[in-house]
Amino acid sequence: MAKCKEQFNSAKQMNFNRIMIRHYIDDELVNLIDMWNAAGKPANKAPRDWIRLNQTQELLEKLVKQTGTLPIRVERKRGEGRKPKHLIAQIPGILIVSTEGKRAGTYAISKLAIDYYEYLSCCCISKLSA
Repeated sequence: MAKCKEQFNSAKQMNFNRIMIRHYIDDELVNLIDMWNAAGKPANKAPRDWIRLNQTQELLEKLVKQTGTLPIRVERKRGEGRKPKHLIAQIPGILIVSTEGKRAGTYAISKLAIDYYEYLSCCCISKLSA
């Protein structure tokens, strides 16, 4: 696992299953959609699914508190008789969802990219190379 973190922290260009992983904003953010595509697009494991998880929301809340950055939240309806939940959808400079042409994708800092990588349950050492 330590090797994986080193590769994420030091790499300017990454290949995952021989697919180039794009970066955004001066190589500071990693494209999670590219990671999901490289993993074979596993069902229910797209970045949007990962972002909705309670564990991910807790991590995002911690990052919001640590950085003091105001997140962008969305309301998610939870069924009849239950209050809607307000999820963090984006955190400027930390987690960005872009729909702009060639840069379209979900981008995250390396700490979140590593967490998402683990969520995809891929073998870090054999699948990721800088």
